[in-house]
Amino acid sequence: MTDACEYGRALFALAEESGRTETILADLNTARSAFESAPEYASLLDTPALSKAERRALVDEAFSALEEYVKNTLRILCEKRLAHLFPSAVKA
Repeated sequence: MTDACEYGRALFALAEESGRTETILADLNTARSAFESAPEYASLLDTPALSKAERRALVDEAFSALEEYVKNTLRILCEKRLAHLFPSAVKA
């Protein structure tokens, strides 16, 4: 079982190391709001009916304006079909 806190902590560490904590936190909150307002989107990103490439493409299209660390975290979660953990990872 994967703990959403692990992803959140790792992303926060990257944000601090890069000196872009405020930008990354703002982008995380933007993406979290999108997931919370449309929970079916996480279900779509977690479905095995789509290939990893298709799920990554959906993330790239929907979140193209966000910071790269945020998009990479979303891509990783989608590849593992764990997009539903994203809001919890942000809160962590």
